[in-house]
Amino acid sequence: MIDGLPSASRFQAAILNDPEIARILVEQDTGGEYAPPLEEYDAKLVALSAIHDRLGDVAQAVLSSIPTDKGKSSPKYRGKPYARPHTAVGDIREQMAREAGQMLINWFTPHAAEHVAAG
Repeated sequence: MIDGLPSASRFQAAILNDPEIARILVEQDTGGEYAPPLEEYDAKLVALSAIHDRLGDVAQAVLSSIPTDKGKSSPKYRGKPYARPHTAVGDIREQMAREAGQMLINWFTPHAAEHVAAG
């Protein structure tokens, strides 16, 4: 039941503010990117994610409109899209996209595909 508590609960806040547990969590951190739990990714967060991403597009458009000296490029917005939950559906979509891409490569360059298969 404790694992089912939302990440914005008092229990989670107490756990994350405990120095001993914080040290353990930092030591176990794999460095992967954050993805919100699927159970908490509701319609509000979907809408906020889309707004966040579009604001990044607006920021990039504004930055690209800044006049620059000849030979210099305009500043770039370094924002990332808002994190989405990871699911098996997303993993399968990525795998199928890679397979489709490999199929196209094999189709357009059969000599390369034969070389890869033989190696």
